[in-house]
Amino acid sequence: MDRNMYSRPRERYSQSRERHTQSTEEYARSIERRFGPHFKRDILSLEQLEPSTYNKLIDELKDYLKPKVKKISASQLRNVYSVVKKCKNPKDLMLVRPKLAYVAGRAENNETKELVFLLEELIKHVDDNTKLKNLQSFFEAIIAYHKYFGGGK
Repeated sequence: MDRNMYSRPRERYSQSRERHTQSTEEYARSIERRFGPHFKRDILSLEQLEPSTYNKLIDELKDYLKPKVKKISASQLRNVYSVVKKCKNPKDLMLVRPKLAYVAGRAENNETKELVFLLEELIKHVDDNTKLKNLQSFFEAIIAYHKYFGGGK
């Protein structure tokens, strides 16, 4: 086995990683293209959505996750989800954002970073228990479709 393959200088690795990282503006545009300009409002008000709007949102989520599923770690998703699920009020979500930052920081792909960006944007807008419950339901759907599309590792 070629030892040089694993002994790449840290500086070069870091530079190549930076080159492929999208900006938060690019993540925002990508998410808005996929879910629409009112994605935060729609996701955080799932219970009030008309069935057709809800179904469209879930279909968009499925289309969004399907190509990303192999690049997003199920264990990292479940770890963050377990913290979100335990939240009893919006103030409890303050502890989730640093965990998301850790997941994004460890990620070596834009798919994970974009999903983290989506979740963090939603968390920032949770200001009552209804929105918290809707965020938990949406996150549960992410976990379910991640597993459905084969993201079990």
